[in-house]
Amino acid sequence: MAIAVPASHGRVSVTDAEQFAAARGHRVSAFVTRESRGQGQKCRWDLVSLTGQTNAERAAVAWIIAEAVMRQRCGPVHKAFRAWREATLADVRLSGLDRELVLAFASPVFMPQDDPNTDPHHGVPGHVGEWLWYLLALEQPDLPARAREYLAEPKDTVTDSGGDGLVIYRVPQAPGPEFVFRLWEMKKYTGGEDSVSSTVRGELPRVS
Repeated sequence: MAIAVPASHGRVSVTDAEQFAAARGHRVSAFVTRESRGQGQKCRWDLVSLTGQTNAERAAVAWIIAEAVMRQRCGPVHKAFRAWREATLADVRLSGLDRELVLAFASPVFMPQDDPNTDPHHGVPGHVGEWLWYLLALEQPDLPARAREYLAEPKDTVTDSGGDGLVIYRVPQAPGPEFVFRLWEMKKYTGGEDSVSSTVRGELPRVS
């Protein structure tokens, strides 16, 4: 699966983003276009794109991902998730004990950027990418010949080793094993080259 995400310009309020997301069932797949690729090849794949969406649509996708991430990170501590959600929707800055509580769960992925001169945390795009892929995989319906039995949630930290996505399928009509798995590795491509091949294959530029 390849996911194309364009740069966004223009600010949309969090409240508007939440309402827009709710109108489409809080489903990321309701905002994307999907094209089947690799016909006739050994492994077919889908190109999932967020290009062409309005600022409001992209903001809705951002809200869906943010809410899913924080719900998972806060776990059973509903007070922390509720404090984050209410403050975010109200566009107010958390302070005091509520801020400390939310930071305890948001770290180490989402670090506060109090100093404007501090470089952005490099792990955030990777973590968001894993959640974008996870939510799309979660929303994908089963196929007649393949049913999803297990889908691993994204890792707690972005620096953990191992794959970035794991799915186990049941294939009841297969002549071989009844269960098969797919392990995914995320690659970031920013459009600086004409082809994504070097990014996907992990190739390094040649030095003469």
